[in-house]
Amino acid sequence: VETVTVTGTSFRGVAPVGGNLVSVDRDLIDKTAAQNTQEMLKTVPAITGLGMSGVTMNAGNSYYAPTIHSLGASASNSTLVLIDGQRIPLGHISLALPDPNMVPAIAVERVDVLAEGASSIYGSDAVAGVVNFITRKKYDGVMLTAQMGTGDDFGTASGGLLGGTSWQGGSMM
Repeated sequence: VETVTVTGTSFRGVAPVGGNLVSVDRDLIDKTAAQNTQEMLKTVPAITGLGMSGVTMNAGNSYYAPTIHSLGASASNSTLVLIDGQRIPLGHISLALPDPNMVPAIAVERVDVLAEGASSIYGSDAVAGVVNFITRKKYDGVMLTAQMGTGDDFGTASGGLLGGTSWQGGSMM
């Protein structure tokens, strides 16, 4: 054998060959005033089906779970959702997909999207790819966010409060 090509690896710090990681960082989240998962990921073209109405959903998709490339005709949407590299619990007894909105947008540092098959590393639920929400590790100060919207027979309101401090050797948030 003259050449060996590794297409998937579990080694930390080694990206898979051909892996095109798209990151939505804190600056972009702040510039777009994102208040939830749908708003954070609207700038990633590979994410489809996120935030669609229940009437038009395919089997295996949900309103809350990000879907990569609309590979949704299976029992899952084939997109693995992680928070800080860890799998998250499913959304509800009747919802077989995770709801990443359990982490408020104000607590997210960035979102990494690997929009290609990653089953060799993560398992069969990552056939379409992986969405990893990376939370903030420390914050100094206090931040308050609020957003409201109204329309004919429609209204929304959301808000967030983040406070923290750090010192040599530790932090609290």
